[in-house]
Amino acid sequence: MSLKLKLITFVSICTLMISMLIVGIYAVLSPAINIKGSVDFDITNSTMFVKDVRAKNTSSSGEGTTIGDFTPGFINGNLVLNLQNFENLENFTLYIDVVNLTTTNYQTTNQENLLNQNNEIIGIYSTSGKIFNDEVSISSAPTSAKSGTIKVEVTITESDTSKLSYGSIIITFEEFIPKEYSDFIFITNDTDNTAALERYTGTATEVTIPSTFSIRESGRAYIEGDTYTVTSIADASSSSNGAFYNSTLTNVTLPDTLTKIGDYAFYGCSSLTSIDLSGCTSLQSIGIYALYSCSSLTEINLSGCTSLQSIGVYALYSCSSLTEINLSDCTNLESIGVAAFFSCKNLTNIDLSKCTKLTSIGSSAFNICSNLISITIPSSVTSIGSSAFANCSRLTTITIPSSVTGIGYAIFSGCTSLNSITFETTYDWRITAPVAGAPILAELKAEDVRENALDYLTKKYTSNWNAII
Repeated sequence: MSLKLKLITFVSICTLMISMLIVGIYAVLSPAINIKGSVDFDITNSTMFVKDVRAKNTSSSGEGTTIGDFTPGFINGNLVLNLQNFENLENFTLYIDVVNLTTTNYQTTNQENLLNQNNEIIGIYSTSGKIFNDEVSISSAPTSAKSGTIKVEVTITESDTSKLSYGSIIITFEEFIPKEYSDFIFITNDTDNTAALERYTGTATEVTIPSTFSIRESGRAYIEGDTYTVTSIADASSSSNGAFYNSTLTNVTLPDTLTKIGDYAFYGCSSLTSIDLSGCTSLQSIGIYALYSCSSLTEINLSGCTSLQSIGVYALYSCSSLTEINLSDCTNLESIGVAAFFSCKNLTNIDLSKCTKLTSIGSSAFNICSNLISITIPSSVTSIGSSAFANCSRLTTITIPSSVTGIGYAIFSGCTSLNSITFETTYDWRITAPVAGAPILAELKAEDVRENALDYLTKKYTSNWNAII
């Protein structure tokens, strides 16, 4: 070997030894920060799949390096992040990649102190970011899972490196409530992913109830998660007087997914002028007191409610400005409840002719509809309750179809303009007092009833009888 080659080799070896010594000294002198972090969920029953945890100095480029001893997996509660394999972390950033299986759209916006094992403050950390609705596909989780990255920025403020041997981070997740749904409180059913609107807490006067939403009740608040279909406005309960009880609402649009308007839903909404039911083809029932005393409501169009089966007791009681109600395509309507349209004083006509499944009209259903001029009763009706049309003082004529087999007392009491009743009955009738088990007051032949219907129903038996076949 030449002298020149030996000299180069010797110099190279010396250089390598010096470099190793410098690196070793630097490694000893530089702080090795071991960070213990935990993710504390402030949400009931949430489970996340943590995909990756990475760390890098804030000033460095790139996405950071995966923590050496981290194993992807499901967590429920606390996630311990051990960074003991990372040295020379000064001001650094943690990236926690998560897949949220049960809830999404958390946001984190807090800043806390970083403590060491002696509870000495060695720095501060702040979290930011949001878990979005991006779809991901990983082998250990459903393809419908949602993903996002939590970014934790850590600044070391302690210059004494002897204190930097340990630290802990707690990230508190806050519920993220999408603005457009924050005023609605829903009751959800995880069995079929349907929901009922329990309460509206906002102050808007014009409201559109969504047909679907992707936030769900966790027991305390709303968080984004599975998609639910709004199928009803819930009945009043011990926790809610009614979804819009006594609100200042003026206009409301209901979703086409609705099957039920619950009891007391719009009770006392005296400023409500319009309710759009035109697309509610699945609506089956309007609950008791649902629109009670909505005194500014001028029109309600139920023509699109082809699945409607029942209008509940006192449902539209004292809607005194109501002039029209369209039931033209309510072919599945079976019952109109007691006092359903009581004191709708400006209602001028009711056409029930297309309601071919209607069997009962409840007591006082149209009592004190003092401007009612005409009403058409379909041939499917079998019973008409007491005082059903009482005090309809402008009603002049009415036809009672042959299908009717039971009539309550005083159905036309106070109908001072009524001058013609066509009773198409083919049955003989018995007249009794309106008390169960009461004796028969009179027996009438069908022909007699047809010829003298006006006399029997408005004069002779006005307040003390029921008629049955």
